[in-house]
Amino acid sequence: MDAIVGSRVSHPKIRIDTFGLPRMVPGRIGGALNLDGSNEFASLGKQQEACLGNLDLCRHGLLLSAWLRPGQLKDGMDVMSSGSNGLRIWYEGGKLKVSARTSTKEWNLETDRVRLDQWQFVEVAWHPEDGLRFYVNEEQVAESTRSTVRADPGVSNPDREQFYFGRGDGTRSNARYGNFSLDDVEYWSSNRDYLMAFDYIQRGTTSAS
Repeated sequence: MDAIVGSRVSHPKIRIDTFGLPRMVPGRIGGALNLDGSNEFASLGKQQEACLGNLDLCRHGLLLSAWLRPGQLKDGMDVMSSGSNGLRIWYEGGKLKVSARTSTKEWNLETDRVRLDQWQFVEVAWHPEDGLRFYVNEEQVAESTRSTVRADPGVSNPDREQFYFGRGDGTRSNARYGNFSLDDVEYWSSNRDYLMAFDYIQRGTTSAS
């Protein structure tokens, strides 16, 4: 994520379109996308036909990771939303909250281990049997192993089926655009432990600064 060309972020794997006037800032790896919390967000488009935006299609789990540097977060600020059957991350009550939803089940967790104005390597790992886990700088800081029956069955709405960074799906009344910088986004359609065991990903080499 080293540059914005027109309104699109340069990324080797994912198409990322921007809205508002976000800018590139020095990142943890190279350049980073900065969203200032004022009508700025990024979209990966509709992903409901793929595991990335529809957990019903993630038979082997999902791992999403990125370098994140939160700004002045306020209640209701959204970090990301991947679709009605996907992941949501937002800030409320001094904590980062994460939910994972299939068409029938939901997992929720929260953590106060994410620091403002610091680069941190964050990972969201979900598996239909193991549940939802959240990592900061490779340390697991929260988990939700038991699901609940999803009360909201989901509504067919174009806004809800987009993958967003910096905004939500429009279902929370106190939602705000997010204020943070984002760098080196990756996702895998598999279980984190499996990916590490077979050296698809390496951990133990990241450090915050």
